[in-house]
Amino acid sequence: MSLKSWLKGLLLPLLRARGHLLIPEWRLADLPLEDHLRAVIARYDIDVVVDVGANFGQFHDTVRNEVGFAGPIISFEPVSKFRSQLEARRHQDPMWHVEPYALGSTPERAIIHIMDSPGLSSLKDPDLAAMQSLLPAPDRANLDTTETIEVQRLDDVARRHPALANAKRALLKTDTQGFDLEVLRGAGAFLARTAAIQIELSVLPLYANAPGYQDVIAELHGAGFDLSGMFPVTLDRDLRVIEFDGIFVRRPTAAPTMTPFSSSRESASATR
Repeated sequence: MSLKSWLKGLLLPLLRARGHLLIPEWRLADLPLEDHLRAVIARYDIDVVVDVGANFGQFHDTVRNEVGFAGPIISFEPVSKFRSQLEARRHQDPMWHVEPYALGSTPERAIIHIMDSPGLSSLKDPDLAAMQSLLPAPDRANLDTTETIEVQRLDDVARRHPALANAKRALLKTDTQGFDLEVLRGAGAFLARTAAIQIELSVLPLYANAPGYQDVIAELHGAGFDLSGMFPVTLDRDLRVIEFDGIFVRRPTAAPTMTPFSSSRESASATR
């Protein structure tokens, strides 16, 4: 063990016991969301995390390493070059499952737009002019390539996946660049076993025909989920919010077999 590791192992527990944290400055912005997720997971006794739009596994790493969730995490990532990185390190976490497709409202084959910035990849058509105007790093807002991927419904996957079939209180995270409502519309009966949802809320649109944050909040409210927290993800150069991460929790009075999300009028599906 290195001296650095030894000191870290000695100092961190002592500091935490006295109500202090030792963290790098670059992580400060992430702490409010992490603290909120920790509270939600504890309050609702979450037994599985569903990570839709896994990208390089950032949400897995946050929930496992920073939030401290020890249960199964099922990550969905259809883009082959992103998924290969997840597969390369999945063996380090025996409770981590990686699935090779997108989630949406309709099973189908679809084309995803893969951007220079991996976090911008979507099945929605990117609004390149808006990206160039709004994003703090516009040089990454270029189309790299496209890929044909498979889309499935969460409700169908949950019936055959052991970790999902046995879930009683799921946390569903969806970060799919404009297709998040399609993920929820394909959740079907699984939504009744979902206690909390983390979803991206668009304020300044970056994709064609993507729902705005008001529409997403209204649809979630109609499905029995109330807003628990909102955390800015990206600001433009004038410090306006481009998108939030919204945390929603099941309304205490909501029936356990609530009406599912309405079917989409689009032939659309969801992935990051």
